[in-house]
Amino acid sequence: MSGQVLKRILIGTLATVLALVVVFLAYVLFLIFQISKNQSLVSGISLPLTSQNTRVYASDYDPEKHTGTLLGALYVENRDYVKLSDVPKQLVDCILASEDAGFWKHKGFNVRSIIRAAVANVRSQSLREGASTISQQLARNVFLSNIKSQKTVSRKLQEIILARAIENKYSKQEILESYLNYIYFGNRAYGVKAAVYSYFNKDLDKLTLGECALLAGLPKAPTLLNPFKNKDAALARRDEVLARLEEERHRGNLDLSYISEGEIEKAKAEKVVLSHRRAGPSGWFAPYFVSYVRQYLFDKYGEDQVLRHGLTVVTTLNPTAQAIAEDAVVKDVTAAVKSKRVSQGALVSVDVKTGGILAMVGGLDYDKSNFNRATMARRQPGSSFKPFVYSTALEEGWKITDTLQDKEIGYPDGEGGEWTPHNYDRKYLGTIPVWYGLVQSKNAATVDLLNHIGPEKVVEMARRMGITTQLNPYLSLGLGSDGVIPLEMAAAFATFPRGGIYVKPVCVLQVYDHNGTLIEDNTQNMQSRSTEAMSPETAYTMVVLMKGVIQRGTGTRANIGRPAGGKTGTTNDYRDAWFVGYTPDVCTAAWVGNDDFQSMNRMFGGGTPAQIWRDFMSAFLKDAQKTDFAAPEDAPVRSLPAFAPKPEEKPPEGGQPGAPATPPEGKVYF
Repeated sequence: MSGQVLKRILIGTLATVLALVVVFLAYVLFLIFQISKNQSLVSGISLPLTSQNTRVYASDYDPEKHTGTLLGALYVENRDYVKLSDVPKQLVDCILASEDAGFWKHKGFNVRSIIRAAVANVRSQSLREGASTISQQLARNVFLSNIKSQKTVSRKLQEIILARAIENKYSKQEILESYLNYIYFGNRAYGVKAAVYSYFNKDLDKLTLGECALLAGLPKAPTLLNPFKNKDAALARRDEVLARLEEERHRGNLDLSYISEGEIEKAKAEKVVLSHRRAGPSGWFAPYFVSYVRQYLFDKYGEDQVLRHGLTVVTTLNPTAQAIAEDAVVKDVTAAVKSKRVSQGALVSVDVKTGGILAMVGGLDYDKSNFNRATMARRQPGSSFKPFVYSTALEEGWKITDTLQDKEIGYPDGEGGEWTPHNYDRKYLGTIPVWYGLVQSKNAATVDLLNHIGPEKVVEMARRMGITTQLNPYLSLGLGSDGVIPLEMAAAFATFPRGGIYVKPVCVLQVYDHNGTLIEDNTQNMQSRSTEAMSPETAYTMVVLMKGVIQRGTGTRANIGRPAGGKTGTTNDYRDAWFVGYTPDVCTAAWVGNDDFQSMNRMFGGGTPAQIWRDFMSAFLKDAQKTDFAAPEDAPVRSLPAFAPKPEEKPPEGGQPGAPATPPEGKVYF
């Protein structure tokens, strides 16, 4: 090859290189020009004020110590802001060792790391290493969120320039605090505080070195390293972080003199114990109750305030009662699934004194169905509606010794025909006292009573006792033909042991804003939530009658060895079964049935519902003092009189037990 040809080749190559350099410099200048607007943005925008979780606690919350049973967090992103000074130094150092050991020394980007990553990428012929500092990561996630997934030189240059601008405006402490609250740790947890609760369910200051290292390793690949799903990978990553921590003890980028090599080795051998709280898919304890509280908060404060502004909510829920309730419903319904063809159950319990909801179970499995049967299902109450009829009669002047006709009697159905209520066992006793009609749940006698007092008055009584669902003023109303809600039934029955005063149930005791200022307090508003539904004398008489239901009536299976009253409920074709009952302090409603309204196999209220009620009440009250119901001074009755029933009529053949599924049309009482 001649020298002239070689010269031309060298000149051409040099020209090409110079052209490439010019193009590259022009490209860089173009990027800088494009990025300049981002720099102005940084100068005019603060570091992200991250949204904060609303934390929902049980009734044991201590506002001074900020401790209590955490039921769940409500959020758009699961994030709970924490100051840098409140983050343990060992957690901070683990994160720095893992993500950016030179954080305290660089000015937004680390040249050595960039060169090292570039060499590694050239060798692998891919963009495998990013070498992003914490400031770069913050810039990428906050200001470049629309292109943060792109692995391009353009994005990297923008990231570096923005990181430099952030470093010029903010202190290292401000940048690090923002980062610790913004970064994603997987498992729906954003920021270190949310991550600690999500994985370990403990306070930040209770973390071990091994737990700190595990958390510090997650931001690299939060989904793949989630210890709930891939514990081995998470532990391997933890050990990598601990190894880097050990390296940094010698390099001097971080002050790690307070951590010894022995402590690091001990952390590598540490057994990781993850949180295994009973919870729903969103990490909630008592998920049906938390969803009910969430809707209450949304209605009162709006979704944005609840999901972003860090409220602290103290609820009425008793954690012990809730755990017992869940066990009772699941155990007893599961035991009856095959034999009784039942698929669902619900329980709700309220404090008689305050109306506070103590426990709520809206179904067997929130993961499979978040429909809350305790607050949303409208189901026929069957005979558990009868106390509304009898309390109305007592208010109208009836006495428990007055008589009713327990006979097959036809009543006009409004269409020219007759409707005849039947007792479930098709047996009739003729003339019986009022009290016996309720204790033994006699359908025919109850309709006779309702026919005398009028269904409209019973509807009025039910309304005064908190029943809000549609109630039709037909005679079948007395047998529970119209749907009601378990929560409303529990609150209504609490009127009896409360001496005739209805108290609207409440799920929230107090709400604090993100500054700790009390903005709602329901602990002092009993008067505004209370209305007189009946006289104290009527209420106590009903207590005496419903004690008889448990002592010698249809609810004997609900006997818990202490003073208690209640009522069974079984609907037509066994579609619903209930037991609603109370002690002087606690009132609880239990329901079982099928969501598709299919009939169960001879399921009575005195069966599985009474069993659920008994299992819950006996366990929850096992250490409580046994007290009887307080009687007013001029109580008309303090015990049930004697009565020896004698059948007067031969039971007819055929027919179905209970009230008709569809109430008769028109006005059917005389």
